[in-house]
Amino acid sequence: MTTRAWLVGAFLGNAAMVAAQVPQIAPDTIYKLAVDSAKYPEQSTVLLLDDGVITVESDGRETRTYHQITQVLRQRAVAGLQERQFTYDPDHQRLTINAMRVRGLDGHVISEKPALTQESDMPAARTNPVYEHRKVLRLSLSGVAPATLVDASWTIELRKPYREGDFFDAWRVTAGTTVLRSRYIVDAPKDMPLRIVEHHLDFPRHDTIIGSRKIYQWATQNVAWVKAEPYAPPADSNDVAMNIDVGGPGSWADIGRWYSGLAVDRLHPDQRLRDTVRGVVAGAVTLADSVHAVHRWIAQDIRYVAVNLGQGGYQPRFPDEVLSSGFGDCKDKATLLIDALAILGVEAYPVLINAGGKPDSTLPTIGAFNHEIVAI
Repeated sequence: MTTRAWLVGAFLGNAAMVAAQVPQIAPDTIYKLAVDSAKYPEQSTVLLLDDGVITVESDGRETRTYHQITQVLRQRAVAGLQERQFTYDPDHQRLTINAMRVRGLDGHVISEKPALTQESDMPAARTNPVYEHRKVLRLSLSGVAPATLVDASWTIELRKPYREGDFFDAWRVTAGTTVLRSRYIVDAPKDMPLRIVEHHLDFPRHDTIIGSRKIYQWATQNVAWVKAEPYAPPADSNDVAMNIDVGGPGSWADIGRWYSGLAVDRLHPDQRLRDTVRGVVAGAVTLADSVHAVHRWIAQDIRYVAVNLGQGGYQPRFPDEVLSSGFGDCKDKATLLIDALAILGVEAYPVLINAGGKPDSTLPTIGAFNHEIVAI
């Protein structure tokens, strides 16, 4: 079967279904793709289906529905598949488990739903604690074993974006195992100019306009497993791994203005901070000594605790709050340092960065940043 024939026959059905963004995939059709485990001696699983359907609106609201059907080949994969965990922000997101079942290779029912389900608040770690309103949904499946299929589908709806119009999504066509059927759909307003970066794809994208919506669709099959090698470069830096990044319109300057609006009223040192800084630099001889003393005070004496409640994941707390509590996270401490340096007559600026990687300069999004430092 060609890719195009599979695309139309197994997935699309009709244009109205695509526009509605309901992944009407017949599981029985996918179950028939089950492989002979002997042909995959080094792999513990094979993904019969890896499907993602993303619906986004111009204001940044979005719905993401994922559907994976995994064939278990080896015992070492069982533990990871029989215990599933999903984390979400109940103030901004809604999580729905559409399906979580276990089947035999012929499709017969082993378990129709999780044996145990528990939802709880996510506790803050004792070391470098982060306090945030997050829910954790834990699911325990029964019957997962070699020669079974785990059929899982879930939807995450973002009802209240942190920044209006901000959108970013990454899809990895090349997964950590063989993928027999892969589909990725982004459904957006046709007048929303998405930024799309495709990496090393060996198949084309198909775009369709339906009414006021534009459907971007990537579908392929038989995506080979790329075995990791010691000291090999990251998968996204070679020409083997296929992936897709999609972002909304806008610029980095837009994000800078958005953050400035959150932080500008925090940049006014009060008398208590002035008195504290005077005490910190009392023994300093030069301006450089004073800068080092202030930095050492904030780095060592203000302990790291993050309070990411509401907009607090992005907006720094007022310096007097940080000073009173004796704790703050990166943006709190950076803002306190900027204010303290201003008292010394030193001009400093907040710098948003990604502590674990390099953001794609062509895809502006607040999701690119997870850390803040200070530039003098």
